[in-house]
Amino acid sequence: METMLSTKREFKEILAIDEKIIGTTSRAENILQAILENRCIHITLEKQIAGFILYDNSFFEYPFVSLVMVDPLYQGKGLAGKLLRSVLVMINAEKVFSSTNESNKKMQSVFQKEGFIISGVIDHLDDGDPEMIYVHLKQKNHS
Repeated sequence: METMLSTKREFKEILAIDEKIIGTTSRAENILQAILENRCIHITLEKQIAGFILYDNSFFEYPFVSLVMVDPLYQGKGLAGKLLRSVLVMINAEKVFSSTNESNKKMQSVFQKEGFIISGVIDHLDDGDPEMIYVHLKQKNHS
């Protein structure tokens, strides 16, 4: 299991994972843009790309993890958590935000395991399924 910064040569395989999960390639342009701007990390397992994560600085100028996707064949193996840890190390910021729907209990569990805490809730993005905002606060070293 290895995480690495994605390049254009991984684009098709990354997009295929996204399409497998959401049923469309509608996010192709966003994914490609993240790759070109070095804001996409992927994880390999058994010599296959098993998942990816996108981030940016769009959330009130704080880092925001906008997408975490793990191929259904590889879910339940801790890959989402490993991707989050990789981004936290790479970004090395005091605060990193992300979000998931209230209905996405799996992702909420991943956030909690990785030290994210609930920061707030946004209603009316998806009808009847509020968006839970999470934040990871960097531990201050008091030595």
